[in-house]
Amino acid sequence: MQPFGQVQSGGGFSVFMWGFIGMGTDISDMPSSVTATFTGETMGGTNGVAWNGAPATVSANFGTGLVNATTRNTIGGVTETVTLNGMTLTGNDLSGGTLTITHNGTAVDGTSFGYATDGEFYGYDLLNGGPDKLGIMISNAGNDANGNLTILAD
Repeated sequence: MQPFGQVQSGGGFSVFMWGFIGMGTDISDMPSSVTATFTGETMGGTNGVAWNGAPATVSANFGTGLVNATTRNTIGGVTETVTLNGMTLTGNDLSGGTLTITHNGTAVDGTSFGYATDGEFYGYDLLNGGPDKLGIMISNAGNDANGNLTILAD
């Protein structure tokens, strides 16, 4: 699995497109009754601040089909925490969930103008008998916080 990003400019504005390239975990290889924790890093940006390798933790409950993710970045004395709870697992795809954002522990509006999440499990881990990696993309806009983040974890 490899992330990709591309900037398209024109008409006085730029649009950043992002995603993953890789072989999704075969549906028959997806566990149905275990939990797993994936750790990784977050890339992207929020409020004009770059996130380059910020730590991320993702927990997956394959029995309930729910996935939760948390990542945080500290810049200039402000720790921004992005939490995504209750993403729905369908096959090897992830979507939905409730997005919350805090600055130094205080909740801020990062979703009033909308947000989108998407993710997928990739590869196969022979040792653990399930997906090897996952990628999650988060795009959000609100009065106090906005951004595009990509979580890569294994």
